[in-house]
Amino acid sequence: MAERDLLYILVDDRRGLDEEGRDRLARSLIAELNEHEPGAASLGTAEAPPGSKAGEWAMTAEVAISLGALASSWAVPAIERWLDRQDAETTLTLKGKNAEGKYFEVSVAGEAPADVLEKLNNFMPRAK
Repeated sequence: MAERDLLYILVDDRRGLDEEGRDRLARSLIAELNEHEPGAASLGTAEAPPGSKAGEWAMTAEVAISLGALASSWAVPAIERWLDRQDAETTLTLKGKNAEGKYFEVSVAGEAPADVLEKLNNFMPRAK
């Protein structure tokens, strides 16, 4: 699947998790998403976009989900439910390309899981 068809979700914690902790949270989110649609999410790695600082995109323990799956009726509520069950310090950083091919990045914190749809709305594929 092309990079522009994927959304990458970095799972972390404001207190800073080690790689094992991030990996555990990422796999938990992947399991939640794949419970709804098998194969919808997996561990993934995003490459740094041209002109950016590579370190900003050098992420580990990230979840890759297709934008098509994300646009379905189940995906965002599943992410919100998962985030709601986590510690309030849990954070998600969602990165990808919008329909115009421009990179975007939004962050959502555990104390406001309902922000996921609101923050992603501008980047979601539009129905034709």
